[in-house]
Amino acid sequence: MNEQTGIPRVLGIKQVAVMLGRTEKAVRRMWEKGKMPNPVRIDSRLQWDSRDILKLIERGKSPFGEEH
Repeated sequence: MNEQTGIPRVLGIKQVAVMLGRTEKAVRRMWEKGKMPNPVRIDSRLQWDSRDILKLIERGKSPFGEEH
């Protein structure tokens, strides 16, 4: 857990989707197209480092082709 943000270090696809305001399906498609940071598989589940997702959000760059 990141003590500054209160966000877990590792995020599942549901959490990433909520953070980005998208569906899980949309997140998966963007990852498959190479527009998202690469996740790791833990127990066959896709998991992202929360720091990578926060960097996307902080830069204001959406992997979905729009500015936030």
